[in-house]
Amino acid sequence: MPSAVTVADGSLRITGGNGSAGRDVSGGLASLLHQQYGRWEARFRVDPGAGYSAVVLLWPQSQKWPDDGEIDMIEVQDGTRGSATRPSTTGRRTTP
Repeated sequence: MPSAVTVADGSLRITGGNGSAGRDVSGGLASLLHQQYGRWEARFRVDPGAGYSAVVLLWPQSQKWPDDGEIDMIEVQDGTRGSATRPSTTGRRTTP
């Protein structure tokens, strides 16, 4: 939903929750940059609350999930936002 993503004062804000119709509402960010090697950085803050998990991840360019996997840089699943999971990979590598 477009209203779930805003930019103000140099910060990107992605908001999740329940919309007026009771449906899940959230947003995300995608890039057309297809980088195979190098370094990725992210700095983010997650407010306390139950519901969706905040996650920073790299999605496969092929869009074939779970076959081509994903790379989770960090995922915050705890509602208190006091802990996060470490990087991991899922899926399997396919031969081009």
